Amino acid sequence: MTTATNGLKAYIASPLGFSEVTDYFMREVYIPRLRAAGIVPNNPWALTSKEEVDAVMSLPPSVERNRQIRELHREIAQRNKIAIVMAPILIAQLDGQEMDSGTVAEVAYAVGRGKVVFGYRSDFRKNGEEGAMCNLQVQYFIEDSGGRIFTSLEELIAELTRFKKLYDPS
Repeated sequence: MTTATNGLKAYIASPLGFSEVTDYFMREVYIPRLRAAGIVPNNPWALTSKEEVDAVMSLPPSVERNRQIRELHREIAQRNKIAIVMAPILIAQLDGQEMDSGTVAEVAYAVGRGKVVFGYRSDFRKNGEEGAMCNLQVQYFIEDSGGRIFTSLEELIAELTRFKKLYDPS
């Protein structure tokens, strides 16, 4: 949901938190630009702390450690699922020669839940079939949801601003 005071909520599907360089881009450029446009980013990378992961991963190898890792993975996935359900839109980071499989799964889940999905692919390398911006199935489902794939952050922000006004004209 959205209101004039809190903006349009969006789940941010991305692998950006895996790397120091891309995490910096996410925290210092991407998320602040979305907020400035009135988008309330629900960033899954903020739903689980590094300390929480480190506590389990630092346990000595054992059956119990393996159980705790599986439990943590399930908890992380459940948190992300709830966050997707709570947001009317999903914004997917689609860079890479191969798109991140977790991001693609989140796109599929969001589309299946009736969410509008917007893609952001600034990577100029070919990814997918000729004539498609990425894998043709991913592109089809994004477009079928009412969204689009954008090749620049400026274009994405402009479309999200337009969509926000349509979604909540107040």
